[in-house]
Amino acid sequence: VNSLVSCVCLLLYPSLGKLQKDRQNDPGMSMDGPQTLALMEFLDNFFLISGNGGMMEHVALAMMEKVPIQPMEGDGAQQDPRMQGLAIIGGALFRAAQGGLPPWAVEYIPFVYAAFFQALARDTATFGTIYDMSMRVQFRVDAAHARPSLLAGRYFDTMSDGARQNFIQQAVNIAQQDNKSAWKRLKSIIKQACGGKKSGTDYNQRPGYTTWVFDRV
Repeated sequence: VNSLVSCVCLLLYPSLGKLQKDRQNDPGMSMDGPQTLALMEFLDNFFLISGNGGMMEHVALAMMEKVPIQPMEGDGAQQDPRMQGLAIIGGALFRAAQGGLPPWAVEYIPFVYAAFFQALARDTATFGTIYDMSMRVQFRVDAAHARPSLLAGRYFDTMSDGARQNFIQQAVNIAQQDNKSAWKRLKSIIKQACGGKKSGTDYNQRPGYTTWVFDRV
């Protein structure tokens, strides 16, 4: 659980700058390398094995302890700390798609979502609620954040209610189908919502195989 929390926090550090000079003061390690392949694979595998035994509840509460957020509006499930903790994970994945990760790493996000859905016991209602909350959860105002800002990134600040509901419904429809081709479509849906193709960046190309891949095999 602690490793999962650390990985999610790494996704929240990037400032979403397009160029290295814009990202050079970002806290945390660089995400532009093979370590990010390992991170995405870890997220995928963790969610695939965590659907039983209440592990996701532990994850959610651990996220709430680690990432200070503003009180959320809404009632019922949206006031549940466990749902808010899971929304932090969703917000981190959206942030990754908005430029927090290199474009080649964003290709893996739909499959992390597929595993995340499985960890939620394939409950489409819960998935849709968390998906919605992930777009609205904000960092708490403190020394690091002078004003409320979305974990998910700036593009959701200007999204209309109609576009937001359509975005959620498309994701829920994909979850209901729950097959590989459907989850692949989620990539283009998320990219469109998160500002489209990230041009003008100076990220490296996708890294090749490394010794850790061969050692594992």
